[in-house]
Amino acid sequence: MSQDVSNMQSDKRKDSVAIVATHIYDSLKTQRNLIRHSPISLLLRKGFYLTLLYMLVKFIYLLQAITQFVLLNSFLGTDYTFWGFEILRDLANGREWQESGHFPRVTMCDFDVRVLGNKHRHTVQCVLMINMFNEKVYLFLWWWILLVIVATIASLIYWYCMSFLETQQYSFIAQYLRVYGLLDGQAHNVLEHFINRCLRKDGIFILRIIAANAGDLITTDIVAALWKNYLDDEKKRAVLSPSPPPPPALTHPMASKLDEIDAADSFHEEFLH
Repeated sequence: MSQDVSNMQSDKRKDSVAIVATHIYDSLKTQRNLIRHSPISLLLRKGFYLTLLYMLVKFIYLLQAITQFVLLNSFLGTDYTFWGFEILRDLANGREWQESGHFPRVTMCDFDVRVLGNKHRHTVQCVLMINMFNEKVYLFLWWWILLVIVATIASLIYWYCMSFLETQQYSFIAQYLRVYGLLDGQAHNVLEHFINRCLRKDGIFILRIIAANAGDLITTDIVAALWKNYLDDEKKRAVLSPSPPPPPALTHPMASKLDEIDAADSFHEEFLH
């Protein structure tokens, strides 16, 4: 749905963004208020169920690629620990298959010929042309699986840093709020509360997925809508609660800018055209 939003007209896009933001906000609020005592509900309450599940799937991808790599080395039946490296080194050093024994091109073949009712066994040299092709195929597969392992490890590290480092979470949300001027020096404490208590890791993970698939313009609108919903809830909570006054950022003139977000759609339209 978030991908379709980028192709809509201004009014329809605004309505769709509001629907997406409200759904995300309500889902995160429901996640925080779960009272069941199961392992899954515990992860949901802590706010990193989706993130942990995504990381687990990536770890399974890595485990599967490593298993294929080990099985391929075992299937080739060589003494080389890293078969692809050793084959390339053999080629660079001019070491032929006669010395290494890998994918032989010539071998001895035995076959019987019946002559006048008698079988005569003959032994001749056979050229195994298919092995020249097999060697290239397995060499490509070996390097491809190794590349998949490296890429999966890099992706796993990247998503771990993006999902669990607080500085990355803060800068990711702050960059979108600054587009509409919704963040100033007095709002940093509120932003930390917004990230740690409202969005948490699952919310930021969802926003990163939206940014990767729908683009920064749509993500900016969704983050601004989530921020507005959060400030509205905090104001209501501050009114209902007799204890401490609301944080300065909730009553700061910056908060009034949220009511002017709709006017910024014209900027989006000019930018897109």
